[in-house]
Amino acid sequence: MSRHRLVNRMLRIVRPAFAVFLVVAVVGVPLVLTHSTVARDTKPQGVANSGPARVFMFDMGANEIYDVRKNGNVLTSVFVDSLRVLRFGDKVTTGDIYQIMLTGQNPVPPSIPAGFAAVGGDDGCAALSWNTPDIGEYVYEYKIAWGPRAGQYTDSVTVSVDSEGGTDSFSHCGLPTGHYCYVIRAHNGFDLWSAYTAASCTDVTNGDTQGPPAPQNVAVAETDPGCAEITWSASGDPLVTGFVVYYGDRSVAQG
Repeated sequence: MSRHRLVNRMLRIVRPAFAVFLVVAVVGVPLVLTHSTVARDTKPQGVANSGPARVFMFDMGANEIYDVRKNGNVLTSVFVDSLRVLRFGDKVTTGDIYQIMLTGQNPVPPSIPAGFAAVGGDDGCAALSWNTPDIGEYVYEYKIAWGPRAGQYTDSVTVSVDSEGGTDSFSHCGLPTGHYCYVIRAHNGFDLWSAYTAASCTDVTNGDTQGPPAPQNVAVAETDPGCAEITWSASGDPLVTGFVVYYGDRSVAQG
């Protein structure tokens, strides 16, 4: 997991799904939390609505100080020792949201991705690129939207950053020939979004994916006993590199 994903987490009391880094004991009953940026669920049955809890987060930055925010307000600051375990106690209620971040970091939206551009190709693909964000932006995914014109976006996709946080390109393929306009915005570990970029529009063709036109004026004649000569008109497609000839004892029209 990349470093900038570890120093900035948002937590919500959730139903146990899988134990990752974090276990809370509520009035003596174990309760599992996830460290995903957005975790939405209800509390497990049989667990009290509120009570004293101890929170443990592992694999944090050693010898660093983290701010703990509860429901948007600063709760405490915690020093992480060489064991890289962050610990704090609190009285929790189902639905509480905790943010764990390095001291001095503020939960602010990421910057609008800079340098965004879309370039269409003749293979049914559009190549999208933008500048890699600074690690201090804590960006972990992007949302890309597109449509036939600027301001009219009919589809979208979410793209996660790579393990080093350096994702700065995306290939959108399988497109029919047409005009496409793209925008992109960033999502960071504070669960905040940037605004969308200005639209970048481009034309895409998919000639390479459709194949060349079928040969025309196909004819066959017996030149010598037992020999057949097949002729046809050139397709006019400069990308054609060869032909496949099929034969049998009946025509396609005859099945």
